[in-house]
Amino acid sequence: MKIKKVLWMFVVIIIILFNSYSVFAAKNTKGSITEQGKNWLKMGEENQNTTLNELNHSVDGFKDLAGILTGIGIFVIAIIGVTLGIRLMYTSAEGKAKAKQALIIYLIGSVIIIGALGIWKLLLSILDGDWLY
Repeated sequence: MKIKKVLWMFVVIIIILFNSYSVFAAKNTKGSITEQGKNWLKMGEENQNTTLNELNHSVDGFKDLAGILTGIGIFVIAIIGVTLGIRLMYTSAEGKAKAKQALIIYLIGSVIIIGALGIWKLLLSILDGDWLY
């Protein structure tokens, strides 16, 4: 029993001795923290103009892409609409039923395509700041 207590005391003493933390700190050579904060704010104000110019250039590229996608989307919608219309006019009753089912899918797809492109153009105009004027 005494040996157990001595061993436990020995273990506790070893744990206490080897349980140490090292802290490394350096002296502040850049000035006070308020000066560092002011310098940081000044850098942000200087970089603001360059960031806005870069954003305007990237928005211009997306405007071109939005125009291309709108043209492609409307072209695809028109071609599919024409083929469905021809199918409705010149097929049998069973073909007309299939064409009407395809027409429902066509209308839903058209709304999704035009809606997505419209949302894209709206977001680009908001990002560009056109809606402010």
